[in-house]
Amino acid sequence: MTRIVYVVEDDPLQGEYLDRLLRDKFSSSLKVKLIGSESEFYTRFEEIVADKPACVIMDILLQWAPAEIAKDSKDLGSYVNAGLRCQKKLAEDPRTREIPVIFFTVLDRADVPELPRDTAYVRKDASDQRFVGVVRDVTNRRGWSTSTG
Repeated sequence: MTRIVYVVEDDPLQGEYLDRLLRDKFSSSLKVKLIGSESEFYTRFEEIVADKPACVIMDILLQWAPAEIAKDSKDLGSYVNAGLRCQKKLAEDPRTREIPVIFFTVLDRADVPELPRDTAYVRKDASDQRFVGVVRDVTNRRGWSTSTG
């Protein structure tokens, strides 16, 4: 059975890297869907609901919209908390509250005091092995048996 994982990441190169890494490690059992901004997350929310993904991998520092669209960015505080707002939307909706979120960010955990306690967290400088291990652990807890290549 193919499962879906959403990657919410505003850096296109980072998003493409995670897509390749996850597809390489989980082969045909996984389909990755990329979301490139906070506004796109809200626009595609009903798609997320319908897909019932195995997990959502989310950067905390997200642009409101892609740079080519957003002439004026929102204030820095908005940028810093964008991923947390997206996670909160998932947690508050009864249709998505069970979807696990893995935060994948440059921030130290101590820099994000409002990070939900039971949310998985991986720094972007972690090894690929650590990142894949966290994805495997989170999805296995959800009952999706994964094998890595």
